Amino acid sequence: YRELEKYKLMVGYVKKALKQYEAAGELYRVCVSLKNIGEAEWYMGFRENAWKFFGEAEKRSKILTDPMQRFGVMWNLAVAFRRIGDVKTEINYLKKCLETVPDTETEKIIEIEARLEQLDKFF
Repeated sequence: YRELEKYKLMVGYVKKALKQYEAAGELYRVCVSLKNIGEAEWYMGFRENAWKFFGEAEKRSKILTDPMQRFGVMWNLAVAFRRIGDVKTEINYLKKCLETVPDTETEKIIEIEARLEQLDKFF
């Protein structure tokens, strides 16, 4: 529904999925769902609410034991802020991506560093 700009529907369906992910103990999917709700809230103009969902996604990601899942949440947040157009916050999450991505993920590290270099021109 994001692409269709039907954010109210997006929130409704993601909240249903969120309940199922929580019941199933799927913490990574819970974090991504919280991020998705935050993004929809942002586009509907509820910025304060959106920040709460983004913060909760990041907070819960710290419990994840798989480093690639922790990285995945930070990456999802960075991409959300790229779509939103908030360069400073995107940079913040890209830096967190570099802190969480395993050293073996060379291609991802190169991709993140390239994006940071692109964004460097804004500052």
